[in-house]
Amino acid sequence: RGASPDFPCQAPTPPPRRRWRTGRPWCAMWAQAVAVAAARRLASPTAAAGEASLAASLTSATSSQRRWRRHPKGGRYTPTYHHFPTEVKLDYPPKDRSELIKLPDSKRLLFVANGWWYPTGEKGKKNKHITPVLAFASRNKHNHMDSFTLEEMKVFESLIPKLQAQFKEVKKTIAEQAVGDATLPHVCR
Repeated sequence: RGASPDFPCQAPTPPPRRRWRTGRPWCAMWAQAVAVAAARRLASPTAAAGEASLAASLTSATSSQRRWRRHPKGGRYTPTYHHFPTEVKLDYPPKDRSELIKLPDSKRLLFVANGWWYPTGEKGKKNKHITPVLAFASRNKHNHMDSFTLEEMKVFESLIPKLQAQFKEVKKTIAEQAVGDATLPHVCR
């Protein structure tokens, strides 16, 4: 772009900056630099003939290679969830669910909805077992965290006395840990 004939004193305007792609990605430039260095090293008189053919193949491979993950968050078209898929499946957000229950301390959400699982591990309509599930959702974004079937909840209820005993044991050690923490140096960073 330059000065137009109508406005000869107008300074040329720079092209607009792109947001993410301001040139080639660093990995492509690095790959090309490595390939050029390898070609220079192998072009020395001490290089063997077999290494020269390797250098030619390296330069041709890296020049056409493109990095698929250019977005800073690790890929633009990939899913953004970071959890392992669970065995118990659930349509989320559910169209038909019970009333929400909010846990008092963590503010997590609970609800009951219909889910399914595959008892044999093979997917398909014949193996699909539909069952009510208790689902947990995160407090701020309401992302699905986990789902429990009725059988799993019965096992959990049977473990409640053991869990309460473990809570009591840990609660007894709080005073000892507080005394130990008071002896440690506390530094503000």
